Amino acid sequence: MRSALLTLSVLVLSLVQGEASARQQVEIRVRIKKSMRLVEVSGMGLHIGRPTGLVSIATPKLGVRRAQLKRIGDGKWLVSWLGSGERQIISARRLSVRGQMLKVGIEPVPYELELVPSDGIKKFDMVARLDLEAYLAGVLPSEMPISWPIEALKAQAVAARSFVLSRAFARRDRHYDVDSTIVDQVYRFFHDLDGKPALRKKLNLALESTRGQVLRGKGDRILQAYYSADCGCQSEDPKYVWGESNDYVSVKDETCQSRKTHRWSTNFEKDEVRSRLLAYLSLPESASLGALHAGSRTPSGRMAEVAAVFKMGSDQRKILIGAQEFRRVFGFDRVLSSDFQLRWNRRKLELEGKGMGHGVGLCQRG
Repeated sequence: MRSALLTLSVLVLSLVQGEASARQQVEIRVRIKKSMRLVEVSGMGLHIGRPTGLVSIATPKLGVRRAQLKRIGDGKWLVSWLGSGERQIISARRLSVRGQMLKVGIEPVPYELELVPSDGIKKFDMVARLDLEAYLAGVLPSEMPISWPIEALKAQAVAARSFVLSRAFARRDRHYDVDSTIVDQVYRFFHDLDGKPALRKKLNLALESTRGQVLRGKGDRILQAYYSADCGCQSEDPKYVWGESNDYVSVKDETCQSRKTHRWSTNFEKDEVRSRLLAYLSLPESASLGALHAGSRTPSGRMAEVAAVFKMGSDQRKILIGAQEFRRVFGFDRVLSSDFQLRWNRRKLELEGKGMGHGVGLCQRG
């Protein structure tokens, strides 16, 4: 594991194993759906009711049952059992859902869920409650290929465990600890490893051999351990991504001497560039895009800001757009990192870059 943790060691972090924490069961609240108005759930022995006592709505039945759940007001839920036509209103702030082989639509989900009111009088979030290690078993294959070397998987397990525990502490007053998406770290309940015993064994080994291990930063607190797919040979200072540095600094990735960093390119039609920027900046349809070019760069060489110049009648307006906002506007799946060059080729905007992700913390390919 020593070689796989070299990149983390460069960040002047300490790897700590606590026997007490390894024995304790830690519950993680994972938000798997957000701001929903209606959801269909199914499962064997499906039970729906108040979180306390878990009183089922109808007489328990064997086999798969399906229901539609809807929040109809503050503290009221409508449950419609599909097939039987039964409908019932439950008075509760939160709703509990349990069952074997549970699904939301066609997506397999953990067997214990809570529906929690969110933004809007009739919207709700769906939150799964999971043991820490069970949660990590859904994160590891989602964030790193299980076919990768075991030492890399161990390093990833330590980083992911540290990240979620740090997030859980910071969000202890919220109704969830982490999102199941790239907003935090990707979690998927179901992975096709059952027919691949060697890979399943490898996943279990990575988790078991690092159980209880976390990264600690300043003040001996658990580090919010960021990571990205490929730092492009130089990691990024998080103040240029999120506005704060915490325990991180930008460092060179020594592994780039023996590996090829990921290079990418993409292009956009000028009309698409204009329409996306007008929508993002809330500019009038009459505004024309005069220029788009690099504004400034960070010390690591990444784009810090993109400068857009618009003409509106006789006026000209220059607007600086943060690189991460630029990536969001044009798609994280197309602008893969902020380490890019841009140029116009007739009526097309061409981008060429290297690396994948925000570049902060552990470089997974490294």
